[in-house]
Amino acid sequence: MRKKCLLLIALTTILVALLATACPNNSTSISTPAPFFPVQRGGLDQMDALLQGELELDDGYLRVKYFDDNYLLIWPHGFSLRTEGKEIQVIDSDG
Repeated sequence: MRKKCLLLIALTTILVALLATACPNNSTSISTPAPFFPVQRGGLDQMDALLQGELELDDGYLRVKYFDDNYLLIWPHGFSLRTEGKEIQVIDSDG
């Protein structure tokens, strides 16, 4: 009985140690994540639309502001986003 109890304690200790090292860092000093930038998958038909407005970052989402509305864009396949400091660049398939 005593051996089973010691074995159970040892296994519980090992499990707690493994779980503690597997948990992500919950630090409060998190750097600003890159904006959400949805891109259409390759091989699909391209969607084309003309929308004029101002490109703005709104709560982590890169959107187009048009009068009082704002729209989340789905960028064509091959486009990407690059951030350098506070500057945000949208890169087309040609770079």
